[in-house]
Amino acid sequence: MLAKKCLVAEENQIFYRRGISSSLTHIGDERQLDILAALKELLAFVMSSDHPEFLQKAVRQSLAMICFHLDRFDRLLPHVQSLMRKGGREVLLLIPPADRDEGFHRIDARRRTMLEDLLK
Repeated sequence: MLAKKCLVAEENQIFYRRGISSSLTHIGDERQLDILAALKELLAFVMSSDHPEFLQKAVRQSLAMICFHLDRFDRLLPHVQSLMRKGGREVLLLIPPADRDEGFHRIDARRRTMLEDLLK
């Protein structure tokens, strides 16, 4: 957001492994909760910056990441499910209501309902 230049390296030596039982996409332990701290930090950074034009993008990405984890909720351990719901709610409450409402209107009804349920 603050960079004057950005470089995308076309490195073909880096691979993302999917479908492996020990990968982060499959585990259900506390490591999944790290996304919540990252989203809180992202939102705090954008809201405290002199660049409010980036807030809606940060909101959209935050909503998408919370929905991603709620869609895969069954893979989480029971106590992690509880913490994910609580932390997801905390992230949603950090977003100014008008911006949160605008973000909700930009997503489909199924995901909107999932997020609204967190706020109840």
